[in-house]
Amino acid sequence: MERAEFSQVYNLMIDDAEAIVHNQQVLAGVHTQLQHNILVPFEQDLIYEEHFGQRPSEPRQIRHGNTTITTRILHQAGIRLSDVNGADLLYEIEGEKFGLIQYKKSSSSRIQSDEFQLARLLDNCPDVCRYKKSRPIPRTWLPLKLNAYCGCWYGIIHNGERRYVHACEAEGIMRGFNRVEVSEFEFGLTRQTFLELFSSCRAGALIRPVNERLFTPKEYTSPLLEQQHFILTVLQRGRW
Repeated sequence: MERAEFSQVYNLMIDDAEAIVHNQQVLAGVHTQLQHNILVPFEQDLIYEEHFGQRPSEPRQIRHGNTTITTRILHQAGIRLSDVNGADLLYEIEGEKFGLIQYKKSSSSRIQSDEFQLARLLDNCPDVCRYKKSRPIPRTWLPLKLNAYCGCWYGIIHNGERRYVHACEAEGIMRGFNRVEVSEFEFGLTRQTFLELFSSCRAGALIRPVNERLFTPKEYTSPLLEQQHFILTVLQRGRW
């Protein structure tokens, strides 16, 4: 392997590690705000609790295949949860990954732009994300870094159906417009596809590196070394 190739692989590994630490910080901040709301609820929380039996921000679990996904409402009418990291809903596979989703419902086949809230959502992306550094042209790209980077999503609700696109894609579509046609988001993922990708760890922001025990047995490493592969391991000490 040439030195340039090694440097490229090494830098990609470091980017992944930085993204994981960043994602841990983002999720820790979200949970801190949710915990504060539990301790100091506002009026709407108490009304929902009396009517539905639980507060809006309390966790709800859904099963998709063999995976348990925890969801929590973030955006509410009120002071403390009015804009938690620019997202409306938190998807989480606890201890593994998360996704922050901002939803917009169509009106007369159009979507109203909210630049401030979308910018808040994009703030959660790690700086090492190539798409954060250089915004993609809408509908002309496929994300190469789904696992560690893409925890920020934009959900379009139209005629009872949902389409999910990356927040940076939505920013590219909405940029410079107050309203855009729903058809601009038709390329997005359906809810079923989004759940399949999220539950299989092919989409979402990772918060935990791969279990280091997978890399220690010789039965795993030896075949790779025999094929002239090299192995780089990053160990995290401490956790957000």
